[in-house]
Parts: sequence; structure tokens; C-alpha cells
Amino acid sequence: MEQFVLFRRRHQTLSRAVSKVDGFVKFGNVAGFVCHIANIILLIYSLIFQPESTETAISTAVCLFWLSGNINGLLFSANAGVIVNHVVRKMHYLLYKGISISNR
Repeated sequence: MEQFVLFRRRHQTLSRAVSKVDGFVKFGNVAGFVCHIANIILLIYSLIFQPESTETAISTAVCLFWLSGNINGLLFSANAGVIVNHVVRKMHYLLYKGISISNR
């Protein structure tokens, strides 16, 4: 019985730690997504309304490099969110289906 109580306490401690880490990861993902959106908006604004920022070929290349880097980062974070959502939904479905089959 003591082994079960010890196992339960360890499990609860681990569950709380995972829950806290999950909260921080969600916050970090949202912050990164928002920063990429803000950078893209600022770069497009700069390209459209401040033509002196792209007077030389080097400055134009730098602007386009940062714009493409931010777009790639935005796509990466969006794809990561879609993949995580898909995996979690699939696992939830399989778990639910397994429980309903075993109850019959």
C-alpha cells in the first residue's frame, strides 16, 4: 500500500510540473507568433511607405531577407500548432474509443 501512495504522490508532482511547463510553452508560442506578425507588418510598412529604406540593392536584400525569415518562422510556428493539435486529437480519439470498447 505504501508503494501505491508513493507512486501516486510522484505522479501528482510530475503532473503539476508538466502542467506548469505546458503553460509556459503555450505562452512562448503565442508570443513568438505575435512577434512574427508584428515584424512582418513593420517590414511591409517600411517597404511600402518609406522608399528610402530600399534605395540600395543591399538594403533591399536585407529587408527581403528579414521578411522571408519572419514569414518562414510564422509558417513554422503555425505548422507546429497544427501538428500538435492533430496528434492530441488523434490520441484523444483513440483513448476514448479504447475506453468505450473495453466497457462493453
